[in-house]
Amino acid sequence: MDPNIDLSSMNHNLVLNTNDNDDNNISIDGSEAHIYNNDQQTTNIGSESLYKSPSNEESRLMFLSDIQRSFTYFMLQLREEFCLPKNTINSISTYIVTLVNNIESLLENQAIGNDPNNATTVSSSKTTSEDVCHAVEAVTHNEYQFLKYCEKYFKYNSPQEVIVSAPGEKLQYSYFIPIDETLISILHNQETVDQILNNMKQQEEAVVKDEDIMFSFRDSNYGFRIDDDSLLIQLYADEIGLTNPIGAKKDRHKMFMIYFSLEDIPDKYKSKLDQIHLVALCESVIIKLQIEGLVVNGHRIKFSFSTLVADNLAVHQIGGFQSTFSSGFFVDAAS
Repeated sequence: MDPNIDLSSMNHNLVLNTNDNDDNNISIDGSEAHIYNNDQQTTNIGSESLYKSPSNEESRLMFLSDIQRSFTYFMLQLREEFCLPKNTINSISTYIVTLVNNIESLLENQAIGNDPNNATTVSSSKTTSEDVCHAVEAVTHNEYQFLKYCEKYFKYNSPQEVIVSAPGEKLQYSYFIPIDETLISILHNQETVDQILNNMKQQEEAVVKDEDIMFSFRDSNYGFRIDDDSLLIQLYADEIGLTNPIGAKKDRHKMFMIYFSLEDIPDKYKSKLDQIHLVALCESVIIKLQIEGLVVNGHRIKFSFSTLVADNLAVHQIGGFQSTFSSGFFVDAAS
């Protein structure tokens, strides 16, 4: 998403289900906004600068694009920030189009009634009004189109779907959002980068004054292995329960979620939900090796992941060490 737009739920990179008929749609989003805008800036998209009087075809198209972008942002607010149901959002969109048409009809009747020679001007105005209505209706035509406009105007990154079920089993899916794309969206704004770097500098100065202070892994005994200009990423997992009390399926769905956050952002922003970014999710039942295990010869056997084994090059790469045997240090499993 565009880092200059701040939507609390969009930063969760929520999965926007493309099935319009699914009563159990899960809105997952999302990336990603300018993380340091205040609440006033959040709801102000600068409408006074969006609409400029079109003087030619190019400016007319830009004018319509600005209206479409503003309307898409409005729909995102209703959907993700105010959590309005889809039917309500569609009704609002329909009423807006109806209002524009009624205003156009009223102006047309008054203009022609006052001077019949205004018919040509009224016809041009009506064409513009119809173009505006078409631009607005296109945004909420269906879920697929809505996501496309989110990608067009706000750099929305669609989650990637992965089939995790075995051949012959009922299809089960997981979803993931590439971390690199989310990071690019977050750090696209220079003010965000400046505040992160300033926070890192302040922490470094505080540690120099008092060696007993440790703000992050960077300040630990092994922190010297991390480049000074590297940003720290925290990765963690959680399980949540989802339910739709008014849908056809009222049972509770347990979802396994994986998130990440930037450890180096200023402390006053760390507790905000829009600084916790979704990486992947799946239904908890999919993780069945540890939960259900396997039935072999009539016996149920459960499994737990205990160790990650790799050669030196692979382990060095995961740990951030030099991936070479010719120089540097090697990883000693005993230590």
